[in-house]
Parts: sequence; structure tokens; C-alpha cells
Amino acid sequence: MKPCLATYYPVIESSADGLALVDELRVAVCMAANLCIQNEGKNLQTSWNDFAIDVWKLLLNVSKVSSRDRVALTAINFLTTLSTSMDHNLFAGHLMITQICQDIVIPIVRLRDKDEELFKVNYIEFIKRDIASDIHIRQRIACEILKGIATNY
Repeated sequence: MKPCLATYYPVIESSADGLALVDELRVAVCMAANLCIQNEGKNLQTSWNDFAIDVWKLLLNVSKVSSRDRVALTAINFLTTLSTSMDHNLFAGHLMITQICQDIVIPIVRLRDKDEELFKVNYIEFIKRDIASDIHIRQRIACEILKGIATNY
């Protein structure tokens, strides 16, 4: 599963459709890994550290792009599950928590430039879109990783 996350497919990812296809593969891989961790529980025989690093790198690339929200949310969900599992030691230390806040939580919770512009132009339309959007899901997932880490540290 690991190569699916770390490999860049330049020919396929150069088009929007190809990128969406590769992103769906990455979503499926993160979901499968998440299920493995949830189902194995305390019987976890595999170290997920290397896989988590690849998920982290993927997340840094996709978390700021709104069209790739599904990949970002699935990757964060995986890291959240990992943070509450037996392999939670990956998240130990002050530096790691600082990095998670700076690299994941703040960029996701922060309003995007296009949202700020829309608010300035037409705040009523901004509110309508905000109510109908899944931005609250992004914000909730970003907070969930902090809650997951807080259970052990």
C-alpha cells in the first residue's frame, strides 16, 4: 500500500481527471490502513511509522488545495486513528504537536483567500455557501487529530 502514497505519477497526474483518479486511489489506501488499525487494535503487529510519514508528506501537499479535500480528510482521519492506537509514540514530543498545528490544523481551519474575497464582495453569498459547504467537516477533522493526540499526551 505504501508505494501508492509515495509514488508520483507525472503522466497521469498532469490532467485534472488523472489527478482525481490517483487521489481516489490514495483515499482508498488511507481508508484501508485506517480499517487495519481499527480492527487490529491492541494486537497490532505492524509498525505504521513509515506509512504514517508517507501520509504526512501527502497531507502537506494536498491540505491547502480545496479540490483535494477528500484526500486530506482521509489522511487526517488515518493519522487521528494512529494517534490513539498502540503506535501513538510517533506523535510524542512538543515538536511534533507544534508541527501538526502549523502544518495541518491551522491551514485547514484558516479561511482560504477565495473565501475572504467572496466575503468582501458579497457577505450574504459567503454565508449561504458556508452553510452548504463541508468546511465544517474539515475543521472538525482538524480538531479531531488534536483530540486523538491529547488522549496520550
